[in-house]
Amino acid sequence: CPAPEVLAVQPGDAQPRRFIAASRAGNTLLLYLPENDQVEINASAFLAEVPATWFNPRTGELYPVQYQVDSSIYRLNSPGAGDWLLVIGATLSS
Repeated sequence: CPAPEVLAVQPGDAQPRRFIAASRAGNTLLLYLPENDQVEINASAFLAEVPATWFNPRTGELYPVQYQVDSSIYRLNSPGAGDWLLVIGATLSS
């Protein structure tokens, strides 16, 4: 199901090519970042203790997530340039 409410900021509002697609399936959040290097998520959307993984759709590689907490917002920086899939609440393995 679409879950735009998890985003604290939607960069696509100002620049459509940077629209972050957010979806929820049960306790799992999926966020697709087309070219963004950071995503800001409402802290109420999930618990920091749940597993979270960056998935590189260009290579299939997985990367750990590092959180930067600022009040009620989690700022997560992607591992590099390009598009990324952020998976929160599910464990991925390569």
